[in-house]
Amino acid sequence: MITVDDMTVEMKGLKFRLHTAWAKIPLGSIVEVVDWPPTTLGVSINYKSPFHKGAITVPKYILAPVTAPVAGIQQYTVGLKGQQAQVEKCQKQVNDQRIALELWKKDEGKYAKNHDYWEKQLQPLQHELGRREGVLSSTLHTLGQMLVRETMYNRFDQTISTWVKHYEAKIKPEKKIDPNIVKSIIFQETRMGTSGRHLELPPYTWNGGKTHPVKSRFNLMQSVDSSAHQQLIMMEEMAPAIFIKHKLPEAVRENQKKGKTESELYAWNGGAIPKAMREFFVYRDTADKNLMETPARDLHEDYAFWIRTGVRWLFQKYVSLNARSRTWPEAVRAFNGSGADAHTYRNEVMGRVGAKGTLKVGNT
Repeated sequence: MITVDDMTVEMKGLKFRLHTAWAKIPLGSIVEVVDWPPTTLGVSINYKSPFHKGAITVPKYILAPVTAPVAGIQQYTVGLKGQQAQVEKCQKQVNDQRIALELWKKDEGKYAKNHDYWEKQLQPLQHELGRREGVLSSTLHTLGQMLVRETMYNRFDQTISTWVKHYEAKIKPEKKIDPNIVKSIIFQETRMGTSGRHLELPPYTWNGGKTHPVKSRFNLMQSVDSSAHQQLIMMEEMAPAIFIKHKLPEAVRENQKKGKTESELYAWNGGAIPKAMREFFVYRDTADKNLMETPARDLHEDYAFWIRTGVRWLFQKYVSLNARSRTWPEAVRAFNGSGADAHTYRNEVMGRVGAKGTLKVGNT
């Protein structure tokens, strides 16, 4: 399972805005991240100016995510301003204690005849400085995590909008879906890739278990438990030649007739489906693009593919419902499964949908 600190690699190449001027970089400047160590105060950035050549380091607490609003999709916030204010408060407390310690050290000569007293007073000052520095370090680390979370929480809005519109046009549901439902599902499942029970770090192998490509950290909507059923749909849609080559139309017919389980589908015809999936996932055209037209990336390491897959599966759940119960909240429930847990899941997902303006989801 991944942690938010593992996702600092995703910050490379992303844009941030300075909410405080720094080293001749003006307030409001847009900078590009070169490196984002999870446990350090600063990050390396690129900023072109006569005063700067190459990458420079700036503190995380002066950065704010740059996100482009997407029509119809709420932005999620984690409370960055409050945490930034806390960092500034802790930094001031550290600075004040350093000054107090230095002043006491300067007075050492005054206590030549009572040096033991001076040393006894020195120790608590040093201890307090260490304590305050520890609090500052922890507060800065939390801020760094919050910056990563808020960036990831709003990073995929355009992709969500694109594939919701695509499948609305293709499937033509009786009622259009609010794209915020998809965003809320992604938040529920993986916090937009920053945590999740089935999110695993590379490398990935086809031997099954935790390293299987369907458990890649890019699978934002956790399309895992029904992966064979889902990928049959995606292969037929995106790669008909691969679909036919592995005789998968026959697998679809048998599944429609007999309702096969995941394990039965994976074992069907000597493992034809996982063989086709492997070919599907690693396919590249002559320009080294995958079937999403993303360059130099396998499908299982492509966020856009997994969002597309999850949206398609949600639409599949919707059209599979009885006409009387065919609503998007019920499709959300079916997306998760059945029983009390699925109803709780639906309520939590739908609870984030419908609010006006930004939605504060906290540092979770």
